[in-house]
Amino acid sequence: MKMLFFHIVGNSSLHVAIFGDDSCLELGPELETEEQPVRPMIRFVKQLKEYHFYDQRLEIPKEFSDATAVGSEDKITLQDWKGKKWTVSITDRKNGARAFSGGLKRFLNANKLKVGAILLFDFDMDSPDVIKVEELGDQDGQGMLDRATRGGFIHSRCN
Repeated sequence: MKMLFFHIVGNSSLHVAIFGDDSCLELGPELETEEQPVRPMIRFVKQLKEYHFYDQRLEIPKEFSDATAVGSEDKITLQDWKGKKWTVSITDRKNGARAFSGGLKRFLNANKLKVGAILLFDFDMDSPDVIKVEELGDQDGQGMLDRATRGGFIHSRCN
């Protein structure tokens, strides 16, 4: 599955970024100009476990937190795939990691998410206080999980 990301620039320019099955940016000749810069995706993926519902916390991969400065504030907005926004708290864990906490259970329950659901978290560079969340299907989700680090971070640079 390929993903296309469109970015409107000014009144008449549309930039397109194409990402392949491996979540890596595929640059075609039409995208390799200085006029059309393509920013890397900063994202992570998590498969929901029982403890996410009971503990009401979801750990943020350190690579994601470092790359985005998510966690430098006490709160962040999660935007679900329907466009609804949810404010959640960010807390420090004993192991030094950061985690979504207060408000997470409301987000999970309102979206009728269950144990085993696979969520993709995308940092929105145009709105640094928003993380877009998408529920992935089994096949796409498993592919993303297979490419992610142990913590769930997905590298945007490809060899």
